[in-house]
Amino acid sequence: MFALQATRGEEEVAGYAELMDLVFSAWQDIPVTENHIKQLHQVLLRHSGKDTSHRGNYKTNSNSVAAWTLVADWRMCTRIRSRDDERGHPPDRRKSQ
Repeated sequence: MFALQATRGEEEVAGYAELMDLVFSAWQDIPVTENHIKQLHQVLLRHSGKDTSHRGNYKTNSNSVAAWTLVADWRMCTRIRSRDDERGHPPDRRKSQ
């Protein structure tokens, strides 16, 4: 028997469904603390193979988003990168700038 590999979208939906079940069943017992937010993040990404490096933790790598559009029969790519400091880390917004 062959096992079907879940797509990225299916992995995300599985995580959202599991997290929503947890939140709707126990929302009164989940205090809003940094630790609990990280635990919820871990549940959210539990089914995502791509996100194992930051599951339940702060993300340390920058994002790069690409959007393809068709303009006059030409494919154009727009890339958006997160604002990083010289080391490639997001700026610490808690420090005064």
